[in-house]
Amino acid sequence: MDEVLAPLLLKNGGENKNLCSLNSVIQLLRSIPDFCSRLLNWRGSSPLIDELINIISKVGSNYDVSALELRRLLAAATNNPLNSGAQQDTIELFGYLLEHCPSELFGFESRFERKFSIKNQPSACPVCKKTPTPVASLNKFLKITLPASKPFELHDLLKQHFSKKLQSALLHCVFCEENDSANPGYSFFEKFKISTYPDYLLVQILRMDFDGEKTIKNCQPVLLTNRNNIMIDSCRYELIGTISHIGSAEAGHNRAYIKKGTKWMCCEDSRVPFLKNPIDSNSEQNYCLLLKKRSNSAAIQQPHAGHS
Repeated sequence: MDEVLAPLLLKNGGENKNLCSLNSVIQLLRSIPDFCSRLLNWRGSSPLIDELINIISKVGSNYDVSALELRRLLAAATNNPLNSGAQQDTIELFGYLLEHCPSELFGFESRFERKFSIKNQPSACPVCKKTPTPVASLNKFLKITLPASKPFELHDLLKQHFSKKLQSALLHCVFCEENDSANPGYSFFEKFKISTYPDYLLVQILRMDFDGEKTIKNCQPVLLTNRNNIMIDSCRYELIGTISHIGSAEAGHNRAYIKKGTKWMCCEDSRVPFLKNPIDSNSEQNYCLLLKKRSNSAAIQQPHAGHS
């Protein structure tokens, strides 16, 4: 029999207005035992950490607790007006919080591998025969573009994200002399790769787009059919949590979903967790996904130098 998910009741409304985004982030973090144990090791390192520990310590107490002070401390730590009372973007808050908390469980290295397009084929520089150096970066979120045309399986979105793409911009070979007339720019193929795979991966579905000065939300469903076996580049993960968004780009509401055993529980502010699957609908769509690396998953090793 599946265990019952212990409640963490977080206030939202009144003085605690517009805390649903931060509340949903806290719900995801408190569901990760590895994170909670690391957080305790940071006790006393800052008022922000101590306040987050205080909030998470209320799990199972049936006592309403507010994240208002945590938001104030986060605003001070980041020098951002996060405590203005305005609704904040969930991923933005999540990122700020991880900058000041244990985050080694989530961080990963990635790179963009590039090859010149010569006769529409991936190629090294036709002059010096060298391949462009990959562009590396450190990340805490994997950001996935969502087309507006139709519903997509998460599997297909990820496959598309890690596929080779032809870029129309021109790329010059850095190994050739810049002023050499034989060093023209070429269109190029680009492929995104993950170099190191974290224990927990945070995936942002990019639902917000800009049309002039107006933000538009893409409400196309993302289908989560195969939740226990999700291929991220060359490593397998399982879905264990989500944050959804209800409403429009101008005004909305967030809540978290946590997997407990084989069941999914919805955690929404001060409501007791209740059974509900994180399935996109006309009114509510998944926005942030929490994935855990499968214990029997070993990344398929790929050569770093270029791609076919």
